[in-house]
Amino acid sequence: MIAPVMPRTLTDPRTQHAAFLAHYLELGGRPEDGPEAAKRAGLATNDEDAKRSAAILLGSDRIQKRLKEEIQARFVSASNIAFKTIIDLAQNARNESTRLAAAKECLEKGGIVTISRSAMDLRIDNSAEALLEALERKKRGEAIEYADEPDAIDAEFVEVPRSSLCSPRVMAQAVK
Repeated sequence: MIAPVMPRTLTDPRTQHAAFLAHYLELGGRPEDGPEAAKRAGLATNDEDAKRSAAILLGSDRIQKRLKEEIQARFVSASNIAFKTIIDLAQNARNESTRLAAAKECLEKGGIVTISRSAMDLRIDNSAEALLEALERKKRGEAIEYADEPDAIDAEFVEVPRSSLCSPRVMAQAVK
């Protein structure tokens, strides 16, 4: 009697490897999920063979490359959801600061503006005496000394277009 011929897709190692990867990711993608994924993909029927098959497959450069590609594809898919969420928050959030933060995120991710995440501690002595003294020193060409801040930088702020869209960004330039 002639044995039945199995369809090629069920015996093709590439199909089994793809099934292994799908099950591996479905189970969580942790090393300990490998043996169960091997069993579900039909690569093994017992625990010992499943562990060996999982170790071989997870050690394969080709399988690792395919696993990385699949994970990246899933992140791209999730980024669409994140984008929609940010847009929804920018348009519909109840809190004004949430709407503003979402709008800034949209502008930054879209490459329209760059938003600095750093904070600056700025203390100003704007008493009339301090300002007059600073102006007089500047007229004489002297450096302005900051008694309470020895590392202070004398600077001015100018607006510079970032792109052809002329989106302004504030940039500090040292005064020479």
